[in-house]
Amino acid sequence: MVYDRPKPELENWWHSGYEECQWYLHKDPEDGLSSYTKVRNNYWPSAHGKTFIALENKSNSHPVYFAQDSIYIRKNVGYHFSGLFSNGTYFSADKYSKRSVDVTVGIYPEGDFSHPLAEKTISINTNQFNLFETNFPSLNYQGFATFAIKLAHGKKVSLDLLSLMPADNQKGWRKDVVQITKNQVAPGIIRFPGGCFASLYNWRDGVGERDQRPVNYKTWWGNVLVNDIGTIEFTEFCRMTKAEPFLCVPLMFGTPENARDWVDFCNNPNNELRKRAGHPKPLQVKYWELDNEPYRKYDAITYAKRCVEFAKMMKKVDPGIKLVMGNYWVFHKKFQEMLDITYPYIDLITNRGGSMEELASDLKVLASFNKMHHTNIRLCHTEFRAPLERAGQGTDGLNKPKEDDKETLFTKAVLWQYGMSVLDQYIQFQNFGGDFAFANFVNYSDGWGENIINIPKEGPFLSSVGKAMEFLHKLPVAYPLKIENKNIDPDVELQAAWNKQKNRFTLIILNYAHEKKELHFDLADLGVSFAAKQKLYVVSANKMTDFNSPAHKDAISNKDSEAQISGSNFSVNVAPNSATAIVFDVK
Repeated sequence: MVYDRPKPELENWWHSGYEECQWYLHKDPEDGLSSYTKVRNNYWPSAHGKTFIALENKSNSHPVYFAQDSIYIRKNVGYHFSGLFSNGTYFSADKYSKRSVDVTVGIYPEGDFSHPLAEKTISINTNQFNLFETNFPSLNYQGFATFAIKLAHGKKVSLDLLSLMPADNQKGWRKDVVQITKNQVAPGIIRFPGGCFASLYNWRDGVGERDQRPVNYKTWWGNVLVNDIGTIEFTEFCRMTKAEPFLCVPLMFGTPENARDWVDFCNNPNNELRKRAGHPKPLQVKYWELDNEPYRKYDAITYAKRCVEFAKMMKKVDPGIKLVMGNYWVFHKKFQEMLDITYPYIDLITNRGGSMEELASDLKVLASFNKMHHTNIRLCHTEFRAPLERAGQGTDGLNKPKEDDKETLFTKAVLWQYGMSVLDQYIQFQNFGGDFAFANFVNYSDGWGENIINIPKEGPFLSSVGKAMEFLHKLPVAYPLKIENKNIDPDVELQAAWNKQKNRFTLIILNYAHEKKELHFDLADLGVSFAAKQKLYVVSANKMTDFNSPAHKDAISNKDSEAQISGSNFSVNVAPNSATAIVFDVK
């Protein structure tokens, strides 16, 4: 992560969700002996991963606190605590010990251990590491706090995997995150486990009790993965938010049998492993992508043949799944040959990073191929990012500057000009028609600045892209229409479309200019009459460089209202830096 400002808190994209404070030991100034040690083991003793904390209080009279600041507590919400603890014996044939250690789990005003907001005592009576839990009642406090393990004088204990979770969580997910996803963003599809990480992902590691799941140290970027979110948690989030789950299969470093078993785990009503994991009903995962960036290991033809091997086994379990094959970057010149090999088994092609012209060319290839082979292979984009500005100049396909630029990608991607660029791109995707299935945005939360929602500890808010998505998802758009004189004003982008039932008509106007525009329209050629009142949706900002933040969550604001347009020939005034949609009902 690159900071352009003197400190990260001054960056446009910065918020408390990026902050993970270090744990520290708080003790009486007179006590110089108490300590904690981060124990790292290659084999034993073992808690959850390779490390745990050994805490020892050598004071003769005072407690010590193993603490973490900047925990945000919400008023009138209870909290659930869990953690792995051992009395320090580690090795024993007996689970329980005659020697127990009392620890106090506490929530305190930040940095003030003298006035606890809540404390609960747990008796640690196990030799090995075991899970201990307790609940805090709702607190009459809102704000940042300190969370700590309090240990009395002369005692020692070992601990790992500490968790403090709001009691109103929804199946492990923050309630406010679920609500903003469901009610404002309404994503059509969410991809997991993501990009490069998917190639090494072991789905079995994300099954079962969370404290028993293995820790994965073999990731591309060197991050430690604790597998607290697995297939069930992901699909449950999708169902709660009405999104379609989309899984990415490790093909380069996986086997067809492994992929087959994952499909079985998700979609076989009788899968015993899923039932034992607490989810008796099938997860009903329809979309499966055959790895991410497979050119890292294979040439195009070898990859295509591997896709066939995987597809045969996966579809034997569930013939109704939809499989996605990539044809992007260096593979693209072999697109036709890849289709010839895979067409009986593949349902979608993803061209990530291709220009609009290249995607349009792919659609022509698919249209001809489908007609010849009586297939219905569609196009999609599984990791879409828009140009940072509508013109798309000065960056490559990953939005990396071609020349030195003091502003970071994070800083640029939060701006409303990026949200407006996303709208421009999505309108072009929609205009491809039904042969283009979907464009899945590159990051959902807090990634590279190119994301849909931001999740501060105090509460989530929509990014510039999130505001664009919220606007789009309100619109009943299914069948885009051709517009005459569409490009008469270079600062304006238009789209006109019917809904699926063809009883609602939507006119979308994107104004990239910094001043108000008066535009004239004639809908007489549609040959229908509309109701006198229309729905009017507007999302805008004072400047293209405005952005939402924890302090100003609506710097990019939306306004829903009614319009009153009579007749088929009319004028519309649109605000600067805005997206406007007028929805007409057929009489």
